[in-house]
Amino acid sequence: MLSGEAAQSVFDGDYDEIELRQEWLEENTLHEWDEGEFQLEPSLDTEEGQTAADEWDER
Repeated sequence: MLSGEAAQSVFDGDYDEIELRQEWLEENTLHEWDEGEFQLEPSLDTEEGQTAADEWDER
């Protein structure tokens, strides 16, 4: 994940999008769990969470 100067550069729009996409780690991608709620991984302790995890794995 980006922090410090790197995060500020992204916030300011002062970055190379191609380089950022090449270096991006898939595990840092946030997935929408519920409307407006994002998290790295679905909650696997509910049927809804397991269904979401299965959908995310298909992508």
